[in-house]
Amino acid sequence: MYSTFRGLVAGDAGLARIYCRALSEEALEDDEAIRFEAYLDMYFAWVETLLNHLPTDLLFAEFKDMSEMDTPMKPYILKVLRTKVGASWWQSELTRANFTPSLIRLIDTFLRESEGGVDTATTA
Repeated sequence: MYSTFRGLVAGDAGLARIYCRALSEEALEDDEAIRFEAYLDMYFAWVETLLNHLPTDLLFAEFKDMSEMDTPMKPYILKVLRTKVGASWWQSELTRANFTPSLIRLIDTFLRESEGGVDTATTA
């Protein structure tokens, strides 16, 4: 499933440029920021789906609890949320209203535990 998100970037030259520019901290035009934020919406909705399916035993054995998700997902989550546009997107009230408290707690924990992460102690 993660390959789906890599495929979105690989298959769309415009999104690939936006993605590279966002990760390089280059300024994005408003329409480009919206496209990058839409990509983030889709990716984090997928992460939330994984989180919500943990109790159902429908996932791979590697994902039996959230601590197992640290290894494959945490580095990428931190990578995109450490960007200016990613951090701004994650902190927006609209974004936070779209996700479950369990996902918000998980991501905020990732950010707090990482050096140079976004300070989310006052939000949740």
